[in-house]
Amino acid sequence: LIMGYILLALTYRNLREALEESRSLEGRYRSLFEQSNDAILIRSLDLPFRTLANVRAAQLLGYDLDDLMQLSLTDLAVPEEREEDARVLERLLAGEAVPAYERRLLRSDGQQIVAEINATLTRDEAGRPQYLQSIIRDITHRRETHMRLVATEQRFHALFESTNDGVFLFGLDMINLAVNSRGAAMMGRTPDEIVGRPVMDFVVPEERQQAVNVRDVLLSGNPLPIYERTMLHKDGSHVIVEISAAMVVDDEGRPLYIQSIARDITWRKKMEEQLTYSLKETEQLARTDSLTGLMNRRAVEEFSFSQIQRALRENTPLSVVMLDMDDLKEINDTHGHQAGDKALKHFASLLNHSKRGYDCAGRWAGDEFVLVLPGTRLADAERMSERLQEMMRQQPLAFEGRSVTLGASIGAAELPLKSGLNYSLDDLVRWADTALYAAKQQGKGLVRLHRHASDGSEDL
Repeated sequence: LIMGYILLALTYRNLREALEESRSLEGRYRSLFEQSNDAILIRSLDLPFRTLANVRAAQLLGYDLDDLMQLSLTDLAVPEEREEDARVLERLLAGEAVPAYERRLLRSDGQQIVAEINATLTRDEAGRPQYLQSIIRDITHRRETHMRLVATEQRFHALFESTNDGVFLFGLDMINLAVNSRGAAMMGRTPDEIVGRPVMDFVVPEERQQAVNVRDVLLSGNPLPIYERTMLHKDGSHVIVEISAAMVVDDEGRPLYIQSIARDITWRKKMEEQLTYSLKETEQLARTDSLTGLMNRRAVEEFSFSQIQRALRENTPLSVVMLDMDDLKEINDTHGHQAGDKALKHFASLLNHSKRGYDCAGRWAGDEFVLVLPGTRLADAERMSERLQEMMRQQPLAFEGRSVTLGASIGAAELPLKSGLNYSLDDLVRWADTALYAAKQQGKGLVRLHRHASDGSEDL
């Protein structure tokens, strides 16, 4: 009997503890149910159907708690998704675990929200379904953000592929991460042939260090102006590109990768080179006598102006030699103008070979030529003129099997440095022409000099 009382007392205590624990669990669940940041709907599966909803569910869906008691989750779904929601319950009743899914729900004001739903089925000890519990999380903002991100990515991809420029994305380790079709075609390759390979594989060797420097400048946070780079085409040719590069960073400013927009300017560079060459060629033609290849009068005047100013400023000598071919008219009359042209070109060649690299030889007019000799005294100009006379005797003109010895009358003048006057090329040419005229008067093949007396007067 005593043992019976003891067992009865223990059983009573166990029942009381179990009841207290049950009440404690129920209280904790009730607290979790009411304070949850997610909406919770608990739908009974026995008639009459009732729905238990927490405060967050009422706030999210815009209904009073009493109104929600009459609605199921299927009632809250947009019409086109209600059939799918019914299938979720069928799967749960069949014992299948249903992963979290998304559903569009209608608020009481008709506004749609996007929800992520975790649905579970609670059964009794006999395994009979009792109620459906749905935990609902509002992901409308997340979904909108995702859709904006998808739209942005689509726009980026459309721009990435539709731009006329090549777009290259490469990591901080200088490995290509992505390239658009235009960029790959620019290199004569497909994107798959570029992605995953080092940037240096496609840069000419002499510019590879510069490519590394670009990365380092961008990593330092400094802006980088547009620059040019020579890339390697698949066929081995060079592709000159104009590049605008920028560092792409995350929300906290940490560098992610480098974006380079490259424009093929190979054709433009070739055109610029051709234009530069053409301009130089045009300028050269404008300064060159078309028959003899020597400087023309304009070029001689430009050269002489700077040289005379320098000689006066630095008190250094300068001489001018005027040369007039002898008997050119007789050559034209005897052998024809073609022979006369050959004589002019032959004389110009001898004149050009007789001068130094810094001297100027030019055709002044007709059969008259000029030498401008910086750093040269009158006596040295005379010796150069006599050497030229000897060259003409030693190297006659060969024409149609005949040999024609050319000759020239020569006059020379030196720039006066002590007079204090600012002389010009016209003065020197006039003085040298005076000496040339004297040589013509005295015979052919002579050299005559124009001298300045110590008192500033002129003398021959």
